[in-house]
Amino acid sequence: MKKKKIVFIIPASISDKKDKKNFIKYKKKYLLVHKINSLLSTNLGPVYVISNSRNIIKISSSTRAKSIFIHDTMSQKKTMLFSICKGLEKIKNEISINNYIAVSPMQNLFLRKDTIIKACKKIILRNKVNSLNTYYSSFNQHPCQIIDETNKLIKFDVVKFKNTIFTKTEKTRALPLVSYASCALRVSKYKYIYKLMKKKVYNKFIVDTNSCIGFEINKKEALEIKKSKDLKYVKYLG
Repeated sequence: MKKKKIVFIIPASISDKKDKKNFIKYKKKYLLVHKINSLLSTNLGPVYVISNSRNIIKISSSTRAKSIFIHDTMSQKKTMLFSICKGLEKIKNEISINNYIAVSPMQNLFLRKDTIIKACKKIILRNKVNSLNTYYSSFNQHPCQIIDETNKLIKFDVVKFKNTIFTKTEKTRALPLVSYASCALRVSKYKYIYKLMKKKVYNKFIVDTNSCIGFEINKKEALEIKKSKDLKYVKYLG
């Protein structure tokens, strides 16, 4: 795989002053630092941190990642695609139209190096596909188990999944396996994102939902660290 085929983006915008998830530490280092080092270790391409916070940019500057500050007020509720596009506009002269943009939030702390490499190789080999999205499989929080409480009674069989309804499953192990999308790693052709940038369309996903392949990861890699106490669950995930 040629160098700089992949351009890594770590979105780290803050929506309000109470937003503390981007400043959580693990083993005395910020999650951001761990994420930067993990992405850099793949040697697939440069790593950029996009943020509207000077404090986050300061943390990023202590690493080998490149920082992009975007002037976006905290009161503005913008999509992740908006922040990424605004950041990419500032470095568009450094990116080839044939590059891939790989977005990996710092909250997915345990996404492994080998997983990142394999996922990026997979999307590059599928030249006709625009995007890749990671996912994990689980029996927990199964859609067939959704109920609706009406007139103080419970209504079952609200959701049918893979031709299965809850009342047809005597035991929970009879429920079909479900795959859940994860934001741990999302990769898209720069061509796809560039078209959205030109049209200033920011209400779309980072991935092309009409042309997207999947890459399975485990539950630990999919875990999002939104609060410091979330780190307590790591030991139960292996």
